[in-house]
Amino acid sequence: MNLEELDKKAKYVFDTKDRVAEKFFESLPPKTRGLMKFLFSPDHDYDSAIEHFDDTSSTDDIQLTHAEIVRRVWSKKQLIFGWICMLIMSLVSTIQASAFPSYIVYASSEFSQMGALASVQIVQACIFLVSRALSGKLADNFGRFEAMIISVICLTIGNGLYMGSHNIVTYFAALAFYSIGDIGTQMLYEIFAADTCDLKDRTFFQTITLFANLFTPWVAGPLVASVLKTSTWQWGMGMWAIITPCCAIPFLSTLLYFRIKAYRMGLRIRRGDPNRTWFQNTITGIIRMDLPGLVFLCAGLILFFVPISFCVGTDDWKMPQNIAMITCGTFFLYVAFPLWEFFGTKHPFLKFSLMKKRLVTVPGLIILLYYMAYATYHPYFQVWLLLAKGLPQARATNLNMAMFVALTGTTLVFSPLMRWRAKLKSVIVWGTILYFIGMGLTYEFRKPEKPLNTMILAQIFEGVGAGLLVIPIMVYIQVVCKQSDTAAAITIYYFFNSCGTILGNVISAAVYRNHFPNVLRKTGLFAEPEVKAIFGSIYVGLSYKVGTPQRAAIGATLNSVIRSLLIGPLIFCAIMFCLAITNADINLNTAQRMKEESEHVKGDDSQSSDQGVVIETAYEEKSPIYDEKKVTEVVNKA
Repeated sequence: MNLEELDKKAKYVFDTKDRVAEKFFESLPPKTRGLMKFLFSPDHDYDSAIEHFDDTSSTDDIQLTHAEIVRRVWSKKQLIFGWICMLIMSLVSTIQASAFPSYIVYASSEFSQMGALASVQIVQACIFLVSRALSGKLADNFGRFEAMIISVICLTIGNGLYMGSHNIVTYFAALAFYSIGDIGTQMLYEIFAADTCDLKDRTFFQTITLFANLFTPWVAGPLVASVLKTSTWQWGMGMWAIITPCCAIPFLSTLLYFRIKAYRMGLRIRRGDPNRTWFQNTITGIIRMDLPGLVFLCAGLILFFVPISFCVGTDDWKMPQNIAMITCGTFFLYVAFPLWEFFGTKHPFLKFSLMKKRLVTVPGLIILLYYMAYATYHPYFQVWLLLAKGLPQARATNLNMAMFVALTGTTLVFSPLMRWRAKLKSVIVWGTILYFIGMGLTYEFRKPEKPLNTMILAQIFEGVGAGLLVIPIMVYIQVVCKQSDTAAAITIYYFFNSCGTILGNVISAAVYRNHFPNVLRKTGLFAEPEVKAIFGSIYVGLSYKVGTPQRAAIGATLNSVIRSLLIGPLIFCAIMFCLAITNADINLNTAQRMKEESEHVKGDDSQSSDQGVVIETAYEEKSPIYDEKKVTEVVNKA
């Protein structure tokens, strides 16, 4: 039996589910069949996800996507070199991201605000949401190099401010800059992967940007422990202000080199209309970034959700400052932002034409519920490991990151299968099932009498399920969108991601702030000042030795809190499964073939598109349907 016959027989086995489903649908009455197919097997119009070009357009500009420009300018060896430079930078970013959650626990405790851990995560998620939108707009309207260098500068400033954080105001300023830079670099990694690979390979290559998660947690744990032993959390976070920019130089230099090379080849990326000045096009690009809308959204989310996370279960609702924050947040989020996006701007930060698509919204809701489930219990998971399980810092950090190791490993292992199978629906469905199982195991194995290795097993199940959800859903959303809408599709994905994180953190903060001190008081082992001190600082909790009645009471209280926090995620997982089975089963090979057939053709007028890239090119690159004299005039104008 040759490989071709084996491939056909293997695909025949894998397609058994499709054949059974088709027989089932055919056995139903016509009306019932139509309803069931609409709910559980909707058709996908592949033609809606390819570029349509207007051959009669009178515009003098030629429009290509970033992916086409990469294929014209970069050779195979140069792409490999670019990926190596990016992976070096990604390695540093991943180590940093693995270490920071541990430092944040100690930072919040220093300001006696451990109870505000989830509230800090709400602020960070709001900034992440705005940063992702800004990064996508910058990358499309100005270029990949410009977006990346701005992200690195923000990351460096944020780390430098962490070094000097001795009050809560400086800490939040550092958090803002760090969040903008961190999510900007992550966004650019994914956009670079989308620009440089085909649809069927995108799952694997976007996972490659996370490959460092396979081993960095085991580096981050000892690193955090040694830094805290010999120095402070400020130095542990601030030292990256030196490391990060140094490691970013190779990738930034590569992007700049090929930007210049494209210019010399006659492929110059323009910021809008070639008949306008550089300043006019720059102003147009800034307008297209929709800064007022982003400000309304970020301010509304922070002012609305942060006070809610502090006030639930208390009488703080009556405080004037909380009433003012909630009122302003409600106005910005539910009045100013929608009015501005629908009536005040021509360039909303979310492309609502994409949001209207069922095959964008349903996967987006799945990822929203996934991050909501994760963010509901995870802010206090490491606190639980340190205080309830009595783990040392290094082991707690390693276990806290076990899920991410499993997530990355799963995606890397299953990427070849996804490429060969070329369908994502079954992968996403199995992802929801395994994540549901993992969440159930976490609920069961968080009990004090359960050994620690059972919690590791639960985290691995969660990671395997997440590995079949996070990257496949991102690719799924990109598949149903046009190539020129890649950055917009990724922005929508992260919009759902951030919304889920914010809602999960609101639940987490409300449960912890209301539940933990009340249960701790009922033990009768602590006076009121001690309850407040334990609630606000992990240092106080760790000061009680393992085995003492006080430490056992703190551990039992945290177990009760984690139990309450895990009930919601179990419900979210059930809804995720119900949504997953309603997706269309898109064939990546078909989608890739149709998109390739639409490339290298004259595009629509650049002023009617937010995402298109207007370039100038020599007449040899011109589509045959255009007059060579007109092309020469466009080049001469530049």
